[in-house]
Amino acid sequence: MNIRTLTLSTLLYATLFSTDAAAQAPSVFLSDTSFSPTVDYQGNGSVNLTIGNSGDAPLEWEISIVAEEDPSFEGQPLEDTLRIFDRQFTDVTDLIPNRFDFTEGVTGTAIIDGGQDKFDIGNILTTNIASFIPYSDGIIIDSDSFGENGRYFTRKYPGLFLLAAEISDIIFFEIEGRFGNNAGSTNAPVDFIHDKVYSRLKGSLFKHVINFLIITPDDPEIWHRHSNFGYRPVVEKLNNINRIYYLLYASENGSDIDDEQSQKIFEAAVKILNPQSEWLNVNRKSGVVQADNAVGVIISFDSINISSGTYEAILQIETNDPVNTDFSIPVTLTVQDPEPQIISVYPVQIDFDRVAIGSHSSHPITIANTGFFVNYCGSISNFPQ
Repeated sequence: MNIRTLTLSTLLYATLFSTDAAAQAPSVFLSDTSFSPTVDYQGNGSVNLTIGNSGDAPLEWEISIVAEEDPSFEGQPLEDTLRIFDRQFTDVTDLIPNRFDFTEGVTGTAIIDGGQDKFDIGNILTTNIASFIPYSDGIIIDSDSFGENGRYFTRKYPGLFLLAAEISDIIFFEIEGRFGNNAGSTNAPVDFIHDKVYSRLKGSLFKHVINFLIITPDDPEIWHRHSNFGYRPVVEKLNNINRIYYLLYASENGSDIDDEQSQKIFEAAVKILNPQSEWLNVNRKSGVVQADNAVGVIISFDSINISSGTYEAILQIETNDPVNTDFSIPVTLTVQDPEPQIISVYPVQIDFDRVAIGSHSSHPITIANTGFFVNYCGSISNFPQ
């Protein structure tokens, strides 16, 4: 009898203790289950997410962002690639050890020397369609040299040459020409490195006189190699891809840039070329909410480094709520189309008054572009009345 009474009391105590423990648990609630903001091109904004605790114990929470990157590089137009690289090229060049600011590479079709005998007429851009493809100095050019409807630009920065091209059904891309041999003539091996979904060809020519990166979307069919001449980087079987990027850089006096350093240069370039995961941020990533209380999290979005279009991400929230341990909040950002060029001319009318025969008169005019893309003024015409 005593044993039964003891057992009943023990069970009753355990039940009461369990009920009391459950009453002390946190209970999470969220103000929103999804967000769908819209911003202007190169605009920004923010929304607020409230994380509350209606329970009787402290709520611990942690938030992370899951955003998919574009593996094909096709989501960012060349116009945006140029604009962003112009603004952030130092993210790459600052990583080049003992950087050598070689000369030439702005206009023309080759680098004759570049300084320190880096070249002997080299850096000749070549595809199976054309050779001696002209440098464009930041102008985006429509060119069948990169296939039907091909487009490209080149840009020279201090210590860095960049080619970005939209390609269509070309067989190979090659860097032709001769490189200087003041540092010797032994070819360093070519490294094949895959990071995420990007394929990187890194090589050093003539004992590190010149270093280069050729970046493409990852495709098992693509073949990277040196040409039969031994010093020409070649990327072949490009039929199935639409983008290619080529970076050229060097150190002073041909000093070595090792794989670890080149990997950092590669990753910095990829971040500029495909920055889609950078558009969403939160002002705090974890915290504790006391019972019957709430905190606000500012979710900010910025389209300064992305193109117009739609972007998706997930806010993943984990808590110590025993019932609701995790939440997934979808975020869909819509970036509106930009105004390509907004041209204004001032003044709108010029009065030269009387001008004597044999003399002249002049007035300045201002042509302004407040749009987002470059406008090229081909001519100014005079229409006498």
